[in-house]
Amino acid sequence: PVLSNVLGYCVGFITSFVQSRHWVFRSRGAVVDDGLRFIPAFLVAFAVNFLVLQGLLELGTNPYLAQLGACAAFVGVGFVLNYVFVFRKRGE
Repeated sequence: PVLSNVLGYCVGFITSFVQSRHWVFRSRGAVVDDGLRFIPAFLVAFAVNFLVLQGLLELGTNPYLAQLGACAAFVGVGFVLNYVFVFRKRGE
């Protein structure tokens, strides 16, 4: 479960940036600036994901359910960070 989690998020990193930037937040900021803010936000969200996954596995949770809980944590934290830090409207 841990290896598949890490590999999945590595593959999804660029897809997540492009889709979040274009479809979710419709950012008009510079791609490089958005990208430089996206990297630490993604890493924080992934760290939360990883901690939730590890915690749930330690508790004996079914690995599929643990992945689901970790994914929910990633999405929640990632959305908030993207909204308030990465793609927030600048100068408004």
